[in-house]
Order: sequence, then C-alpha cells, then structure tokens
Amino acid sequence: PHGKMALSASRDGMIAVTELSTSNLLILLERFVPGSMQQQLADPSVTPAGLLANGRTRGDKGASAAAAATDHHTPTAFDDHMSATLDSLDVSAGDMGVCAGAWSTHMVVFSTPWEDSSVEVLAVYRCKESLGALSHDIPAIARFVPKNAKVVAYSSPLLLGKVVLFDYRTATATNSVCIPQQVCSMSFAPDAQMLALGGVGHSVFLALDLGAKEEPLELKGHRCPVGAVAFVDSPARGTAAAPPCLVSSGGQVLLVWSLHAALERRQAMAPKDSKIM
Repeated sequence: PHGKMALSASRDGMIAVTELSTSNLLILLERFVPGSMQQQLADPSVTPAGLLANGRTRGDKGASAAAAATDHHTPTAFDDHMSATLDSLDVSAGDMGVCAGAWSTHMVVFSTPWEDSSVEVLAVYRCKESLGALSHDIPAIARFVPKNAKVVAYSSPLLLGKVVLFDYRTATATNSVCIPQQVCSMSFAPDAQMLALGGVGHSVFLALDLGAKEEPLELKGHRCPVGAVAFVDSPARGTAAAPPCLVSSGGQVLLVWSLHAALERRQAMAPKDSKIM
C-alpha cells in the first residue's frame, strides 16, 4: 500500500495500481508480460540503459506507451526465461519506493509506478545457466534489506541454496548467504541484523551476521518444506536482552522460535575465544 493506492502483480508479470477507496484500476503495466518482453528484445530501436517501459492508464483505450526499455542481453539457449512466472514482488521503504520482481531466472529492479504508467528499469540480475531441471515448486524471492533500501536479497532454485545480496545502484552482488537446502522462504529482522531462511529440507536457517563468513544456524523441527518465515518484534524492539521471536510455517505446523535460546545455543557451540554480538 502507498497512501490511497495499492500495488499488485500476477504471475504472468502484469502489474496493477489500484485505488483502495474505490477499487478502481488506475494503472496497468504490461512491461514484464512474456510476450511484451520478447517483442522489446527483438525491436532494434530499443536502446539499453534506463528508458521507460510500456504501460497504460485507465482511459487510454488500450493504447500502450511507445517507449520500452531493456538491459544489454545476448540471446542464448537459456532464453526460455521469457516465459517464466513472476514469483515475488517487493517494494522498498520510502515515500515513492523502488520495486524488485523475482523470476526463477532473473530479478528486475524498477521504479514504482504509483503516479505514472511508465517505469524505469534500474538494474537486472540474471542467474547463470543451469544444467539441472528447474523446480517449479520452489519460488524465486526478492526482499529489500531493511534500513538499506539500495540492497535487495534474491534467491532462486537456480542458485541452489544461495541468497545473493544485490546492490541495484551499482548493479553488483555485494555478498551472499548459503545454506545446504533450496530456499523456500525469506525474512529479515526489523533491524536487518538477522536473516531467516526456510528450507525445502524442513529446516529453518538463521544468519546472525550478514557480513560474517560463519554458517547460518540450523533450526530443526518441521516435517515439511518451510514455506514461510517471519520475525515478530518484542516490546524492546529486538534488543540483545529481548531479541525478536521467529515464526515459521511448514505444511500444517506453525512453530515459534525463541531466538534468545537459539543465540545461547550458538554461543555454546562457538569457540571459546569468539563472541556473538
């Protein structure tokens, strides 16, 4: 939601802006629908960098804006990503915000179309080609890092358990977190000090320091893939004395984890000369 408007998306890549008070459709953006993407990449008049992507507003009589944008792209045998479904959409904090859309093969960061039927593509991250079969049961996920809106966390079944931290302003991957399972779900603590990942192998993984090289802490208890994880703020708002709780869901089971106990467990397992902050 943004003021009196809400942003929504369908799996085929259609993005809509709706007025909450009247449920009227204000903007319908077709930029990321597979057919539109293929047409834009085949158009020799399309130039790289940040031009505007097509869309239409209510009352445009179905006409689309003429300008379209794409990043540099060399066609390969992996170009079936044009038919991939949009699995996840996230909006950064702020008055206007920036959007990140996650497909299994790539992530696109673009301006939020709150007041304009055109968007500017800011950056694209593409997965490398994979020799394995793509699992349609594992979603791609994009999440902006709290308090650092220029960085987006991205996971995909093609990344095989790796979460990439992508700085869209420089279009570079600045860091990554790896777990020994495919990632099914993702959530940051409100202070961005912890990252929780739900795994397809029934475990929850907790990265305590995104800048450290240590392996995430594994929490076991589920018997199904962990399809959702979320942090719940404590009254002390995640202080060392009262860290937030972690909630995870797998199948019909909902678990609430005491992170204070998890941190104590990790400290007990750590070398004696180390200290978890």
